Amino acid sequence: MLSVDVEGLDLEVLKSNNWELFSPRVIIAECLSTLLDEVSSDHVYIFLKSMGYKLYGKSGFSFIFILDNP
Repeated sequence: MLSVDVEGLDLEVLKSNNWELFSPRVIIAECLSTLLDEVSSDHVYIFLKSMGYKLYGKSGFSFIFILDNP
């Protein structure tokens, strides 16, 4: 599990990861969109979706993503 909370720099931290070496099953990251209906346009959501993750849930400003096919 990876939890990222760096006050608006979550996308930059996620992009800096070596995904071939480290692909956690669960990622918790903040998305600027606070509503589930709006998350599909969030850059963190778009990036993690492109890396094979799906949105699982939400807690406050944190969104929980799970690797779709581990």
